[in-house]
Amino acid sequence: MCPHQRLPPSAESIKRLTIRYRWLYEQRAKRSRKKADTRKTQSSYYERDPWVKEYTLRRANGICQLCNLPAPFNKKNGDPYLETHHVIWLAEGGDDSIENTVSLCPNCHRKMHVVNSKADRNYLKTEH
Repeated sequence: MCPHQRLPPSAESIKRLTIRYRWLYEQRAKRSRKKADTRKTQSSYYERDPWVKEYTLRRANGICQLCNLPAPFNKKNGDPYLETHHVIWLAEGGDDSIENTVSLCPNCHRKMHVVNSKADRNYLKTEH
């Protein structure tokens, strides 16, 4: 074997590294400051139509439009807890309209913002 070529790490060496890094992260976290700093920020806010939101939530009838499961819990007033999501984000030029909004459970809503799967977007565009 050439000197610049390496064998893949063994399972045992990966385990040792994982334990070592976990220990390092723990030590660093223990030394962190206890009070969070504050900073001033400026942001833009899209004023959404409350009627679009209300219609979208009622149209879903308590069912997430991505996973097709019932809302995970109810609000204090007894309504199913779902979140309104713009299939084409407002920041990307999407409309604040009933055609561009869906109701999602909190997990699916987070998934849409973290993963932003093209397959999921296409499904939501065609299924609601």
